[in-house]
Amino acid sequence: MEVTPEIYAWLTELNIINSEDKPIIIKKDGNIFIEEEIVNRFLNGFFIDKILYDLEDLYNKFYNIQLNYTQKLDDLKIFQENSKKKKNDINLRNAIWTIVSQVIGNFGIELNEDHIKKLSKGDINTLFYVISSLYFLSEGLRKRSPGKYGKSKFS
Repeated sequence: MEVTPEIYAWLTELNIINSEDKPIIIKKDGNIFIEEEIVNRFLNGFFIDKILYDLEDLYNKFYNIQLNYTQKLDDLKIFQENSKKKKNDINLRNAIWTIVSQVIGNFGIELNEDHIKKLSKGDINTLFYVISSLYFLSEGLRKRSPGKYGKSKFS
């Protein structure tokens, strides 16, 4: 999967990607290649929970409220553990993305049944849609109120 340099930097800031581990592969169009192992971890629900916890924290600070949308993500743990043994199990991924869709919908990002099916089958275009949607939402909150959580590093 390829992501923009801004999304790559954001994933690095969230400690999802460690840019020191492996060399960065930059494509001719400027996008950065993300290795298959990390993509599979994303497809199996890893990292998405971390991004959603961070996003909820941004919402809570921005709106000065106490959302608890991510409580539902606790249900992911057992599916994530099982996916370590069955890395490409469509049924596990379906369960994972069904839970994620319930949480992500609270932030205004729609994951319908078609999206969930595609993610369950390993569709990286749909995964990129999810990751980029979360990135733009997160950056939008940071840019609108830089005093609350620091200036966006990606603007």
